[in-house]
Amino acid sequence: IQYFGDHIRNREVENTVAIDREGNVYHAVGNVDGVGIDGVDLNGAVITHNHPEANGILSFGEDDFYYLRDHQDIRELQCVNKEYTYRISILKDMSEVVYNDIYREGFKDVKDPDFEAQDAAMRVLQERGYVKYDKRRVES
Repeated sequence: IQYFGDHIRNREVENTVAIDREGNVYHAVGNVDGVGIDGVDLNGAVITHNHPEANGILSFGEDDFYYLRDHQDIRELQCVNKEYTYRISILKDMSEVVYNDIYREGFKDVKDPDFEAQDAAMRVLQERGYVKYDKRRVES
């Protein structure tokens, strides 16, 4: 999955690559604002997608949160951009979690010089025990 993430990391439109539990690879191309993948059994899949610099979202955005919440059988969801790789896995049911609640709570760390709102929202999910979340800077 790292190979595919690196391959789509700097694309100008959103791309997604899913590897299902059988090892089959699926690729879809979207636009600058989003991408979807249809007709694929995502149970146990690992998915990566990019966020183009033009869309301004670094980490997982609200649409990624709801996608993950609606597909809790995904093994892992990744997001890549020119600076970071973000990884998230669900640990417990989050069907009742509302994005605006975790987004607002994330602003408690606004004084952090590395603050980024969507990243902060995912950290709130991790603090509450819903997910395992990781953010790593891309090595040059």
